[in-house]
Amino acid sequence: MNFTYKSILFLLILLFFIRQFGISQEVILEGGVFDEANEPIPGVLVSVVEKDTMIHYQFSGAEGEFHLKIDTTLYSWPIRIKASSFFYKDTVIIVNTIPTSPILIFMGFENNELDEFVVETTSINNDTTSLNFQKYNIQKLESLEESLKKIPGISVDKDGRIKYWNREIEKILIDGEDLANRQYTFISKNLRSEVIDDVELLKNFEENTVLKNSQRSDKIALNLKIKEEFQNVWFGNLASAFGMGSGDNEVKQAANIGLLKKKIKLLDAFKYSTLGAKAIPFNVNYSDNSIIDKPLYSAKSLDIPLPVELTNNNKALGNTFLLNKKIKNTDFRITHFLGRDIQKQESFRSLEFFFDDQESFSETNNYLNKNLLLSGEVELKNSHLDNKYYTNKFNYTYGSGDYSSNSLFSSNRTEDRTKNNDVSLSNQFQFTNQLKNGLVLDNELAIGASFLNETADVASDDLRNFLNDESLITQKVNNDFQYITLKSKIDHFISDRVKTRLGLNFDKSHQEILIDFEPDPNTYQNEQTFRRTQIGLSPTLVYDITNSIELNSSIQSTYASFQNWNDLLFNYRAELYIKFFGNLQMSYSRNQELPKNEFFLERYYLVNNNSFKRGGLFFSPLDYEQFKTSLTNQNKRSTFNNEISFTHRRSKSTLLQEFTATDNINFNNGIQIFREGTDDLLKEQLVILINNLVFNIETSHTFFRTPLSNDPGELNRIYSSDYRLEISSYFSKTFNFSLTSGYQKSVQKFGNKSSVFDTKNLSVDLDWEILEDVALNLNGGIYEVSDTIYKIFNSSIEYTPENKRISYGLYLNNILNEDEFSFQARNSFFYSFSSIPLVPRYILFQINYTF
Repeated sequence: MNFTYKSILFLLILLFFIRQFGISQEVILEGGVFDEANEPIPGVLVSVVEKDTMIHYQFSGAEGEFHLKIDTTLYSWPIRIKASSFFYKDTVIIVNTIPTSPILIFMGFENNELDEFVVETTSINNDTTSLNFQKYNIQKLESLEESLKKIPGISVDKDGRIKYWNREIEKILIDGEDLANRQYTFISKNLRSEVIDDVELLKNFEENTVLKNSQRSDKIALNLKIKEEFQNVWFGNLASAFGMGSGDNEVKQAANIGLLKKKIKLLDAFKYSTLGAKAIPFNVNYSDNSIIDKPLYSAKSLDIPLPVELTNNNKALGNTFLLNKKIKNTDFRITHFLGRDIQKQESFRSLEFFFDDQESFSETNNYLNKNLLLSGEVELKNSHLDNKYYTNKFNYTYGSGDYSSNSLFSSNRTEDRTKNNDVSLSNQFQFTNQLKNGLVLDNELAIGASFLNETADVASDDLRNFLNDESLITQKVNNDFQYITLKSKIDHFISDRVKTRLGLNFDKSHQEILIDFEPDPNTYQNEQTFRRTQIGLSPTLVYDITNSIELNSSIQSTYASFQNWNDLLFNYRAELYIKFFGNLQMSYSRNQELPKNEFFLERYYLVNNNSFKRGGLFFSPLDYEQFKTSLTNQNKRSTFNNEISFTHRRSKSTLLQEFTATDNINFNNGIQIFREGTDDLLKEQLVILINNLVFNIETSHTFFRTPLSNDPGELNRIYSSDYRLEISSYFSKTFNFSLTSGYQKSVQKFGNKSSVFDTKNLSVDLDWEILEDVALNLNGGIYEVSDTIYKIFNSSIEYTPENKRISYGLYLNNILNEDEFSFQARNSFFYSFSSIPLVPRYILFQINYTF
């Protein structure tokens, strides 16, 4: 299949090189804005004007500083610079030639009296937009996460990840300062909404102040504006709850404390619960290094799309500490987390292989997990230097796990227990410098190491029969990993429309994996050392053809050395951005990459109590090409947003996990296939705001055509579709609701074999302010899985007296006392049906004290 769009995109690159354009001369005008007492003035609009027309502009920083970049081939000297602010008189100065010292602007105070007014639109500038936080039905004691769900365009998934118009936010800032880095769920789950005056959406977010002016960013962030009465004072809340039901009595306790000042910000949160909530969030121990493979063995657990209070019996203890302190021009930040989870879960799973010559079996499992995590980050950052930016981040993690399960396969019982300890350390340093003549140099250095020890003991009749040995099966794993990464890139602004970049990457890693297996070490023992070295060179061209069309192209050549294999990997990418009926983006890329180290473990090893896995012999790098196009439309009032994207991926070589089963024992073989396979993904999200109602329609369709071997033959085809309709109200008070309807379907075909399953659900979330101080909530849904219907609902009533520090809540979970919940899944080789028991109906009383 030949893609005509490849020719189109690279023809545009060729046209650029034959187009004539002049070389510009860029000048940086920098200085500061001060009042009559020589105090710096932040937030002043500093602009270059020509005949009363604004050419370039920037708002002065926290210390009154500004940096304006102009092209003197387009404008002649003298140049007029204007400073404007509401409380100061407009000031204009004339610069006759290239300045040799900073430009100082002094503004006189102006007394303005305002009539009462109402702000209808809250766009602060092109990159900052107010979300009108207090406009919605915000309850003062609810968490920021709960309040954000009430704002049109914002969604929060069950792990706490926040999205705005289907784009995940990068960070949550507090008055412009970072407390938690990417672990923003600490803030959204623990900071109460009462202290927040407004929430700002930061588009084109880039924390690096030098790179912000030199590259286009598609990141977004949220900035919390704190109410004046909560600045420079200690605040917090205490909560305690006790629950009674047909099962064990439940308790829940929490304490939060905060101090937000100009030069120091502190948040601390403590939580203890026996109601299923996990202490350890999904994104703790976030790592950019994707080739770390751990752990190798894991006890079986299930991730169910229901509230955790209903799906497992869990005891959770967690403490989070966040600190940001300014020391002169340096920001010092600490993020520290301690979490402890004890989770019990029962499950039933039936597994049916798609192909006739494979066995099918059922499994009943009781799972116990004791998990401890100590994690944190220490950062020093300076973004106040002229034309310079640096940051140093040190991360540390200690984790330990004690997992056990008791399984029944048909009539054969299996017991297993595994213990592991993991220590990881890493340090990342970044320095960015804006040089003269339009050059920007950005360097990153990262080093890190992790050490994992793991022991699994398995007592299994099936394994004993398979190994023909009555001994206890024991597998011990030592996994040591070290890496160093150096990235350097230099940007050159040839003109206002043309930028080039040259990047150099160096990656080196060393990993030792020792797997000791008893009673048959000769067959199942692995002892391998993996050494990787990659050196890459990548030139990039960014060309703003017009104000509405941008071309971005890059070529990367990488010398890769892995074990005794050496070769040159060649990747390239071209992107075209067009502002046409919204934002249209088209891209084509060709990629070659090396698999993870685990795919080269040549012997079988245990991954759970009835499954073996091994890698395969190394043949060549993975090789695929991808075309993607997306179109985003949004009106200025944010009452209409439509995002549609299509991705086509064609693989020349892929890795396949081949599953087989014999006598209740699964075997997973990693093999590399050199036949062509394709993936297609079509997604659309349409959001329409009509008065106070939001209609959200989401569809997703995936179509995989995957070869199952290197032999010629028919491709395995899997089609999945997902439809979701949500109608939500955003009234200012009294009553709000959210109704969601979903339908999922999965179809697999291979030759004359086929398999189909579907799932339907209808969920509701109602908030009703019965009285001024009393609010009622009802949430839950009806789910249909394999012709079985489940009805799961929760309710609560909260009493929050005005101007009182104590509030009360009464919660009733699993009102209809549903005893179980089921769901389905598939891969290329099998289809599974799983179900778990739910926590029985219980009532919970909670009291909160705020200060």
